[in-house]
Amino acid sequence: MRVFELAELREGMVVGRDVVDRLGRRLIAAGVTLTDRHLKAFRTWGIASVEVVTDDAEPLSAVDEARRQAVAAELAPLFRRVDLAHPVMASLFAACVARRARFTAADERRTVFSVAPDWDAAWGAAAATGGATVSRDGNGAAWVRSLGTLPTLPDVYYHLSEVLDQPRSSARDIASVIEDDMALAARVLRLVNSSFYGFPGRIDAIPQALAIIGTEEIKNLALATSMFGLFRAATAGYVTMRSFWGHSIGCGVAARVIAAQRRDATLDSMFIGGLLHDIGALTLCVHQGARYTRALSIATRDAVSLSQAERHVLGYDHAEVGEALLEAWNLPLRVRKTVAHCEDPQRALSGATEAATVHVANLITVAMQLGSSGEVLVPPLAPQAWETLRLDPEVLPLIVAEVDRAYNEVAREILKDDAR
Repeated sequence: MRVFELAELREGMVVGRDVVDRLGRRLIAAGVTLTDRHLKAFRTWGIASVEVVTDDAEPLSAVDEARRQAVAAELAPLFRRVDLAHPVMASLFAACVARRARFTAADERRTVFSVAPDWDAAWGAAAATGGATVSRDGNGAAWVRSLGTLPTLPDVYYHLSEVLDQPRSSARDIASVIEDDMALAARVLRLVNSSFYGFPGRIDAIPQALAIIGTEEIKNLALATSMFGLFRAATAGYVTMRSFWGHSIGCGVAARVIAAQRRDATLDSMFIGGLLHDIGALTLCVHQGARYTRALSIATRDAVSLSQAERHVLGYDHAEVGEALLEAWNLPLRVRKTVAHCEDPQRALSGATEAATVHVANLITVAMQLGSSGEVLVPPLAPQAWETLRLDPEVLPLIVAEVDRAYNEVAREILKDDAR
């Protein structure tokens, strides 16, 4: 690696060390491939020099440009439902092309939990069920109630909620609840020590974690790390438990990164909203495997949203199911409404920012191909979602890079052997 002055920097160079401002805040993560937008932003931010991986100060070679064009052609079908003339989608597409081109050049795997859909299985399922009569069940909430027995959250989550609701509870009381569940305590500490938080020193005890990130965040981490054992052996089409939770974690990470870009204080709820946004889809995978596979196949074949295909086959969509399930679990209203409205945030009467954050996070996660919960094609951007977030489209390459930085470690540390 070598340090280059601003005037020496060129498009195509790869950042070797995080670019930070005078206050030590990270502006661009290591590993990002520089574009013209970055070079212009450096002048605005007052960055005088950057450490890059290469010793070559020449611009992109013809071979690199050919690779970029090949990757763009490869990714274009993934974006066929979106308007690439829209500044937000154009920026996301460019970021994903640069990301894939960089990984291809380095001969790297994209991410540990990225999946390529099993198209043969998907189309085979579509052919097998294509002539079946549609039998709709009414609405999602009624269907959830008809299941009778639902998976329940672990007792430790409810116990922790009870302790937190007691005004006289101390930090020691809260820590004791978590420490009584050794697996949960270990997972929480792994996550707190991951790059997801990026604390400079190691955190070795739950009381220390409580002091640093707060009780509400610990509660949400307890919820997040207890979700993965509730559903096992769910498969529909090309969706597996591992791919589903890979996508869900990716969306949670992306939602938190977006919230950090906005300087939003509710980072913890954003992660939970992203993590649980497709929980209804998982429930449908478990209980409606064949019919849900048909919906997945229709969505891909006809280039329509998964929710549209679900409503065609089932009469309701996974957002309705997810909201009903979270209500049965007595989760906070803001999380339930985020899940209910993340596909169409402008419908949200309250919590529009949370819904818009998870909506955009889902687009990013699908575009980056981090796991799969069934949505293969990048969904269109809801008209008002980006305006609600009040971000510049030029931050998307930074968001993609930050998600890449944190995702693998978070997925690896949270899941371990729980998703197969």
